[in-house]
Amino acid sequence: MKLKQGAEHLIVDVGGHMVHVQGVATRKKKIASDVHVPADTNLEYVVIWNDQTVKRELVIHLDGEGEHADLLGVFWANGKHVVKLDSTVAHHAANTTGNCLIKGVVDDEAEAHLAGMIQIDGEANYSYNQLTERLMMLSDECRGTLQPELEILTNEVKASHATTIAKPSKEDAFYLQSRGLGQQETETMLVEGFLNEVVIEMGENEVVKEALERFGGQ
Repeated sequence: MKLKQGAEHLIVDVGGHMVHVQGVATRKKKIASDVHVPADTNLEYVVIWNDQTVKRELVIHLDGEGEHADLLGVFWANGKHVVKLDSTVAHHAANTTGNCLIKGVVDDEAEAHLAGMIQIDGEANYSYNQLTERLMMLSDECRGTLQPELEILTNEVKASHATTIAKPSKEDAFYLQSRGLGQQETETMLVEGFLNEVVIEMGENEVVKEALERFGGQ
């Protein structure tokens, strides 16, 4: 998928199909594994998956100087569903920036596997990218793996990654229940607090808000 130069682009991936928003035009598009971002262009790629098996391989190419890409995602894997996302943000030009922030909740016997790559070519001086992937595990039977990678071919850049796999804090749960919340209400509040950082980053676009409402309602 080649994006239009000098524009703001939003791609919302809800699992089965993708909604592509450019300006006020909204249309369904075929799933694309390679997205090319030209110079002076901003892309926000949003992943919102709930109660489904989804496997994606995604490469975002920053092809021209001055472009930026955000890869933002929330998902809930439950039952025996498997979520797998292999993502790469590839910097091919100087002064390009990126941010990858993905958080997922895994329950029951579900599995979640995230492999994130920041790739910065030798010509991509003065580029920046941050990769953050976090999983919250709600059961003893669920499984999760995180595989962050950096491939940096020049010294004049800033790139880093942060990953965690953890269960909800017992201290936080005890505090909420001591204030009168039941177990289900406590879990819901902890999950919402965990995902809220990403939801805020996604912004106020109506398509994103509609997808998040469906996510929260299932």
